[in-house]
Amino acid sequence: MSSLLGEITQKLGFWLTGKLFIALIMGILTFVGLTLLNIPYAWVLALSVALLDLIPVIGPTFALLLGVGVALIWATWVQAIWVALLYIGLQQVEAFVLEPRILARSVGLNPWLVLISILLASFLFGPLGALLAVPVLIILTVVYLRYRKPTEIDEQKSPATRDSLEN
Repeated sequence: MSSLLGEITQKLGFWLTGKLFIALIMGILTFVGLTLLNIPYAWVLALSVALLDLIPVIGPTFALLLGVGVALIWATWVQAIWVALLYIGLQQVEAFVLEPRILARSVGLNPWLVLISILLASFLFGPLGALLAVPVLIILTVVYLRYRKPTEIDEQKSPATRDSLEN
């Protein structure tokens, strides 16, 4: 039982590392985009994006409002529109490219399975579901792989292949 908890803890640690890496990427991309748009306080806004990115759905919305607000106050309304488009575009890249790929690689899951679990959980349970989708998927996968009964296909595979699938 302790090895099961150890494996779950290890994979959840990989998931958290992946989330922090995604937040870092989002902060850097936001900084580059805001700098190209000549928006003042680009580094502060980029830092807020990185930190708020860790809160699903609500965090990026607050970051968008903050970025557009800064652009409206210290830049032009045209720049504010470009900031909104930048934030929305980066959110799409994060949701459909970065999160599925990085989280799937960090915990060893299929990217499509990660994407579907996030979408389904966020639809059913809102932001909390989006936050907990991958950790719950990790726990279910580890427990399933640990306690499932071998199938004929598993028995036909070589022991080396079978061991690599379980790890």
